[in-house]
Amino acid sequence: MTRRILSGVLGVVIAFVVGALMMLIEGYEPLATYGALAQFSLGGIGPLATTLKNSVPLVLTGLSAAIAFASGPVNLGQPGQLVFGPWPRRSAGSIFRCRPCSKFLFCCFSPSRAERCGRASRGS
Repeated sequence: MTRRILSGVLGVVIAFVVGALMMLIEGYEPLATYGALAQFSLGGIGPLATTLKNSVPLVLTGLSAAIAFASGPVNLGQPGQLVFGPWPRRSAGSIFRCRPCSKFLFCCFSPSRAERCGRASRGS
């Protein structure tokens, strides 16, 4: 168990060191860059909400791949499903003229168009 934890921590540390070396080669300040990364991704409610909004679809896609691989059948189409899955819902939501309430519910199920929920709920 300790070896697994050490392996995970060591992997993250090596990734940060390699990233810092790449930034130094390119002429950037690694500590300032990592500080800005932490500040603008975790430094408040707004940045944290944006980070979660952008990372949840990726985490769920990875989880779907893990479940598919564990169950036996091979499905390598998760990235395509993530990208192309919301298109029919987005298109139907912009083509059909619905009442604001039904449009609100319809658009909320499309993760790539979450901002439409606010406009649909105001009736526009």
